[in-house]
Amino acid sequence: MPSAPLLPRGTALAGALLLTLSACGGATDGEGGAAGGPSQQGGRGGEDALQVTTSFYPMTNLAREVGGDHVQVSQLTPDGADPHHFELSPKQTGAVQEADLVVHLGSMQPAVDAAVKAVAQDSAWDAAEATELEAKAHELGVGEGHEGEGHEGEGHEGEGHEGEGHDHGPVDPHYWLDPVTYGESATALAEELAELDPDHAADYRENARAYVQELTALDEELEKSLSSCRQDTLVVAHEAYGWFTARYGLDQLAASGLNNEAEVSPQRLAELTRLIEDAGVSTIYAEPLTPQDNAQTLAAETGTGVEVLDPAAGITEDSPAQDYLGIMEHNREVLVAGQECS
Repeated sequence: MPSAPLLPRGTALAGALLLTLSACGGATDGEGGAAGGPSQQGGRGGEDALQVTTSFYPMTNLAREVGGDHVQVSQLTPDGADPHHFELSPKQTGAVQEADLVVHLGSMQPAVDAAVKAVAQDSAWDAAEATELEAKAHELGVGEGHEGEGHEGEGHEGEGHEGEGHDHGPVDPHYWLDPVTYGESATALAEELAELDPDHAADYRENARAYVQELTALDEELEKSLSSCRQDTLVVAHEAYGWFTARYGLDQLAASGLNNEAEVSPQRLAELTRLIEDAGVSTIYAEPLTPQDNAQTLAAETGTGVEVLDPAAGITEDSPAQDYLGIMEHNREVLVAGQECS
């Protein structure tokens, strides 16, 4: 992904965001990205429900599962848009300011981080901070990717890799692909909602407990399915699978880094071709929300097949399922075949 860094933009942008509010009034109409408003993803809460604005689908899913009937959820990133490169409209900035709670993932979306810093510091919940992602990434051995590069051998739990370190790049934000850590953030969000809405604290905690049970069952199924695979090298479009590969003992080999818009050089493609052939890889995985050119080029060069692995970053009518658990089950089935698991 040499494109925008995965860090919040500076104070100049924050000031610009503040200025937009006087022009838009911050109203939300639930019409999605085309009209500049947030996409309505909740709808179960009544008039007294907490108004929760979420940054993109994994955060929306958390808010809906934990908040249940007591929250009204509006998602900023339009359905089908690549969340990495999403930019807020003035109306969406107003929605961030007016929300009772903004649920986002720090470093994933620079524009959202900047809006939160400008207008919603006191009403924001950052999943990265609440779940202590940096410490957990180090504990699991999640590789901290470098822009525009793929790294052979990343991802085994507990292993260190020469040249990696916390000063070499941002923590991989795609933690929701690890169901265990994702469940920890559900528990943390329940506590945040309980503090905001003490009358329904028991409901939030029970909702989180029930969802963690479902995520635990998913983790157990993935562990069982991927424990014995002929191929342990996972060749993907960009470094979205560090948490997943760390959890399930696979090696991530990515065409580009954490920011999925990085242009892959001919030299990198040649290197990937050699690595794929040396490892005996039979399947390369593309993504549904980004161009598949790199995967198709690699497949043509190496005689491999291309399958679509969904990083569950957004839901569209073409998604293999309409919720996180369904998408992850689809991914399990794709990987069992592509990695030749028994």
